[in-house]
Amino acid sequence: MKKTTALFALLLILILNNGFAQITLDLKQDACSGKDAIIADCVPCGYDNMNFGAADELAAIAWTNSGNPSNERGLIQFDLSAIPQSSIIVSAQLSLFHNPNPASGNPGHSQLSGPNDALLQRITSTWDEQTVTWNTQPTITNQNEVTLPASTSSTQDYINIDVTALVQDMVNNPAQSFGFMLREVTETYYRSLLFASSDYPNAALHPQLLVTFLPSAAATCLSFKPGTGMCGGKDAIIADCVPCGYDNMNFGAADELAAIAWTNSGNPSNERGLVQFDLSSIPPSAQITSAFLSLFHNPNPASGNPGHSQLSGLNDGLLQRITSTWDESTVTWNTQPTITNQNEVNLPASTSSTQDYLNINVTALVQDMVNNPAQSFGFMLRLVNETYYRSLMFASSDHSNLALHPLLMICFDYPTGISENQSSVERLDIYPNPATTQIEIPNITSEIQNIDIYNAIGEKVFGQQLFANSHQPIIDITKLAPGMYIVKITADKSCRVGKFVKE
Repeated sequence: MKKTTALFALLLILILNNGFAQITLDLKQDACSGKDAIIADCVPCGYDNMNFGAADELAAIAWTNSGNPSNERGLIQFDLSAIPQSSIIVSAQLSLFHNPNPASGNPGHSQLSGPNDALLQRITSTWDEQTVTWNTQPTITNQNEVTLPASTSSTQDYINIDVTALVQDMVNNPAQSFGFMLREVTETYYRSLLFASSDYPNAALHPQLLVTFLPSAAATCLSFKPGTGMCGGKDAIIADCVPCGYDNMNFGAADELAAIAWTNSGNPSNERGLVQFDLSSIPPSAQITSAFLSLFHNPNPASGNPGHSQLSGLNDGLLQRITSTWDESTVTWNTQPTITNQNEVNLPASTSSTQDYLNINVTALVQDMVNNPAQSFGFMLRLVNETYYRSLMFASSDHSNLALHPLLMICFDYPTGISENQSSVERLDIYPNPATTQIEIPNITSEIQNIDIYNAIGEKVFGQQLFANSHQPIIDITKLAPGMYIVKITADKSCRVGKFVKE
């Protein structure tokens, strides 16, 4: 049996000496999840009351239409909900790509009447992609607005525009942050910037926002990654090919974590993936501020399928919470665990056969797991439409390349609060911190309690029972390796959690 405690890997890389993890999100718009639109003000044309939410361009234009002034502005919003409020935005870079065939017919960036420098401004009121018009356009602010310099060619891409301050404002004030407005600095025809929107057929040209952030100082961040061999992670695939006998076979040692609809000798053969991370070191009632799952393409899967496939249609997948126990060494299709669609996460169809799926936002799913551990046993990966031939092929914890193993990054806080069916969680002060030889725990003044210490790879390195009025326990840490540790003191209806660094 593999040890689920080995699912913990190294703590996320610590930077800036504050002990918290730097996380990078790649927010690439697509036609399903992207939210962008253009608005136009040509009154004689009726454009001022028209919606252009499905346009394949994101533009800032000052032009004419049949001699009538016709300006355009672009609206775009990225989903920043995975970034906890009070996080520090280390960097945010927006990339906009030239649209070679815009719906407006204008051939490219233009400076016929003067420089076409533009502004990116924060939108401060809500807007609907399907209904917004010039006359109903949202409000904006010029706080920390960003100037895009005039284009140097008619087909220029604007790569890595620094919008760090703008995104920090959005995270700090989500109630008044609804994306970016793109507009010309001087709306005097004829000048324009023409980019591709999320509706453009070539996904490579869709808007992209790269955000690197540090979670709030109140959060603790851990990274969970399966190891190799007998001490690896807990994952398996299950298959339903009855004529092949697969429905009663166990594939707990497979090097792939797959969602497949295929055939085997002409027989339908679906596969689903199961993966579970040991979250026991996260205290009950913890507030999950962010959780990101990364799955990496398997270059040489045991099944022989070469990669992600969309031969018969879209291969979008689902991640769902498993609600009953399963044994990696015995689970089969016919004994597969139950699942729930509560807060399920959709994985968009792949854009290449070797795509890695990085930083999948599973915050709500992990919060459900922490809130309800008795009905939480990992993730099931499956296709939305199990019609052959389509597949998603990732590496499992049994793959020979550790770098390809599934990765789960979680940041959490410990709010204080008591409910009838839920434990309270309080912060635990530990002295000294950092420490070299010993730590002291505050007074134990109530019922019998247990103290556990976990290292950065999730192993419990210390366990002891404490009794009421034992005053200030002193724990010898001389045998612990340098690094960060989590201390958890639990009783029937309470949990106290802290962390310290062993120098």
